[in-house]
Amino acid sequence: MLNIRKRIYLYGGLLALSLGTMYLLRQGKGDAKQDNIEKSTLPRDLEEIRQEGKLRLIAPYSFIPVDSLRDKGVQNLSFIRKLSSLSKLEVQLIFEDNVMKAIQLLLQGKADAVLSAVEKTSQLDSLPIDWITEDATKPIYLVQKQDTVHRVNKHSELNGKEITIPRHSPYKLFIRHLSDDLGINVKCKEDSLYNTEQLIMLVNAGKLSYTICDGEEVEYYKKHFPSLNYELPMSHALRRGWVVRRQSPVLKDSLLHWLH
Repeated sequence: MLNIRKRIYLYGGLLALSLGTMYLLRQGKGDAKQDNIEKSTLPRDLEEIRQEGKLRLIAPYSFIPVDSLRDKGVQNLSFIRKLSSLSKLEVQLIFEDNVMKAIQLLLQGKADAVLSAVEKTSQLDSLPIDWITEDATKPIYLVQKQDTVHRVNKHSELNGKEITIPRHSPYKLFIRHLSDDLGINVKCKEDSLYNTEQLIMLVNAGKLSYTICDGEEVEYYKKHFPSLNYELPMSHALRRGWVVRRQSPVLKDSLLHWLH
C-alpha cells in the first residue's frame, strides 16, 4: 500500500509540474485543407524560440490521457519534463487531434513541432515540412463487433459497408485505395466530432458498425474493449513520424539531438 501511495504521489507531482508548463488550445471547427493552408512569412527557428523562451509543441489529446497514471501518460509527461530540461525552454503543449489543423498551426508559426503521428504521404511531402522522426508502423485494423453473422472476415465482404473515421484522418486514402484495388465500394464516413477512441466506444455500444485503428494501439483497445474484433488488417505497414517546418533546420537538428 505504501509503494502504491508513493507512486501516486510521484505521478501526481510529475503531472502537476508538467501541467504548469502546458496550455490547451482548441481551434475553431473550420476545415484545414492542404490547398489553403496559410503559411507564416516570419522565420521561427531555434534562435527566435530562445528569444521568446517557449517551445510550442502540438500533440493529440491522447498524448496525455485523462487517466494520466497510465504508462503512456507517465512516459510522455517524463519526456516533456526532460525536453524542457535539455532545451532550457518552457515547453507548452497545444492539443489538437486534427493532423491537418496541427500542420496549419505549424506552418503559421503558432507552433514549432507536431508530435502527432503524421503519415508520410506524397501529398504531405509537397508541404514545407520535414520529418524529425520516421518509423515503420504496424498495419491499421478494422474494428467491429465479434458478431459472427455480420462480422467481416475478408476485404471483399466490405463491399457496400460503411467505415466511420475521424474527419481529416489520413486513413481515408487507404480506404479509397482498397476500394479501387479490389473493385468494390467501401463507403467512408468522416466524423467531425469524435476521435478514434470515441468511435471505438460507439462501435462497442452498437451505434456504429465499423471504424479502424492504428496497429500500435490495438493492444490498448483490446484491453479496454475486449468484446470487439481487431483481426482484419486494412493496410500494409505505414511510415509516419513527428514533423517541423522546413524553415527551422536548427530546431530540427536540436530536436534530433535531444530525442536521442
